[in-house]
Amino acid sequence: MRLEKTAAGVLLLAFNAAMLWLALSLPPTHSRGDVGTGFMPILVAVGGLAIAAFYLFNVYRGTDRTNDTVSPRGVVLLAIFAVAVLAMTYIGLPAALALAAGAAVLIAERGQRWWIALAVVVGVAVIAKLGFGWLLNVPLP
Repeated sequence: MRLEKTAAGVLLLAFNAAMLWLALSLPPTHSRGDVGTGFMPILVAVGGLAIAAFYLFNVYRGTDRTNDTVSPRGVVLLAIFAVAVLAMTYIGLPAALALAAGAAVLIAERGQRWWIALAVVVGVAVIAKLGFGWLLNVPLP
């Protein structure tokens, strides 16, 4: 069980390190002096690295008292969002985030009620495009 928890922690650590590496290529400041598109991804990645390191520390210290094993669904969800982060460069943030959210709902619903996943895809795409792109005027990848 300790090996599974270590693997989960290392995967989380690697995911956040990759996210930080990708986020560092974005501009950290805007041309008007405000925070840029790279600020939030860098902040999330650094927070994720800290959480993953703390989790691994607890696993090796022996203070992690959970008896759960790594859920295959959890690993699949992590993989879906890792692919979404990598796909954002090619298909854009609204599409990648919407498809990942829809896939996550399909997994949570075990393939049943696919129309809910479709509604989530449409809703997330609209919110991401209109909310961030139009209302907040954030340049989306």
